[in-house]
Amino acid sequence: MPAPMPLKYPTETTLILVLGLVTLLVGVLTDTLPLLPEGILPWGLVFGSALLYGLLLYPLLRRNRAEYAFRALHFLPAAIALLWFLIQVLALLFPEVLALHRYYTYGWTAVGVIASFLLLAWFCLRVLRRFSARILLLALVLIPFVSVGFFGERFADWDQKLAAFLWQGTWWDVVGTGTFLADLRPLRLAQQQEDEVNVLPSDSLEEEVWRKRLRSLQRRRERLAKHREEGTQESALASLPELRKPTKTIVQVEIPPPRLPSSGFGVGTVAVMTLAGYCGVLHQRARNRV
Repeated sequence: MPAPMPLKYPTETTLILVLGLVTLLVGVLTDTLPLLPEGILPWGLVFGSALLYGLLLYPLLRRNRAEYAFRALHFLPAAIALLWFLIQVLALLFPEVLALHRYYTYGWTAVGVIASFLLLAWFCLRVLRRFSARILLLALVLIPFVSVGFFGERFADWDQKLAAFLWQGTWWDVVGTGTFLADLRPLRLAQQQEDEVNVLPSDSLEEEVWRKRLRSLQRRRERLAKHREEGTQESALASLPELRKPTKTIVQVEIPPPRLPSSGFGVGTVAVMTLAGYCGVLHQRARNRV
């Protein structure tokens, strides 16, 4: 059986471009993740999908004798999500670490995305195979992404709008629904300490950007708490028989008609028959005279 051929140059270039696009997507999703512990399920979805991407491509890369560095680069998207998780775990224990979370997720996780693209560019320069075209492709993808991400952070709050669209509802809040069985009392204490962070408007532009993000997160938690409270009240009302809504019953009521229906011959019929009889009598008398 002949040995498999190495990756062809066009195939390798396509894989580099696809890896760059996947890295951008994971960066956007990581920026929209809710904070831990409520956001454990959304993070698991993002991290699991990124890890699955690298695992699915690994047999192809190994079969075609791709370089080990290129195989490892396909796990960069998963590493971006994993680093976010580690920062969040530290922030639960030490709320001041949220400052690091701010810089890491700024501009759609631009720090992790730019670092990943630099590693991809290093690989392109190292292998010396069409490195100029590959680096140009990466730059054409990365520069607009970073520009739009920074613009959204400064003026548009696109990350918050996207987060509200992706994680709307409470289906992902496994902590709030009571299905998360771990002891979360230390985490809740850290969360309370985090809520005490100053969120008042600031004169400093950079500080105001951070506090604006904290205010948005606080409003999101309040909405979730309100939804959970409304759901609990509706369940309590539904469990009380005396407070349930009465069922509609259909009652048949016989209403008399406005007038009785006619029976037998009508007045018009009697008049016609009388006139016909009278005409017949006159005709008979005329015949008798003749």
